[in-house]
Amino acid sequence: MSIKPPTNMLYANTVSRHPSVHQSARSRRVRARVSSRRRKIGIFDINARAGLLFDALDFLSRRQSSYTFYPVEARIPTGLGHIDETVLRNYALSSEEQDEVKDNVLIDDFFPLLRETRADVGVDHLVAFVRQPLASIGNTRGSSGLIWNYFSIGYGTEIVISVSDVREFARKANRPFEAAVTMMALAAIWTSQFGLKYHEETRSCPMDFNRDREGLIQSIRKMELCSHCQARLSPDELDDANTCLDLLRDYKR
Repeated sequence: MSIKPPTNMLYANTVSRHPSVHQSARSRRVRARVSSRRRKIGIFDINARAGLLFDALDFLSRRQSSYTFYPVEARIPTGLGHIDETVLRNYALSSEEQDEVKDNVLIDDFFPLLRETRADVGVDHLVAFVRQPLASIGNTRGSSGLIWNYFSIGYGTEIVISVSDVREFARKANRPFEAAVTMMALAAIWTSQFGLKYHEETRSCPMDFNRDREGLIQSIRKMELCSHCQARLSPDELDDANTCLDLLRDYKR
């Protein structure tokens, strides 16, 4: 484990000897050199190639007292999340829908790996980034069956975020890409930490569901919780959230 001074980002690494999510994992736990009040957030760039993301996370870690971010690495079994004809056969999809779904990654099988990795490295939340839109089978947001084209899917403290289209949307919003995806990560964390929920109404809020996808542009541009979301938070929670969003609005490359 190494620390790049003077940053307080801690580097955690977990490596599996075999393409398995089970007992073969070897890991290094993050060092508890930060305040117990800070939530430790592991960031796992699976294939998003998020570039300067860790610069933005370092910037954020230094300037607030609620979160510290940790780059995490883990081996992903080959082919995990691939969507093929076997997956699609059980769903009545048009040819156009099938083509769209095939561009997604099926993230259900990622969560056992993410849960184990989060526990191994000792972080409170683990956020994984992928380049493809997200698909899932099961009960998500009250819908059973196959869902696809999502930006974010999380189960408690394990979260997967898609950066598909986000570079273009951040450019249109005149914000750095890494600030945009950090906002998306924080929004997902707040669903389990604070109990916030994504809302169908487009309010230019980080908690917008953005079914139309391009609605995310306004959320990135504004980077401010709507009045409804603010009212659901305690004063301390709102202060933590607003501090992070204020810093992201100020972030420059």
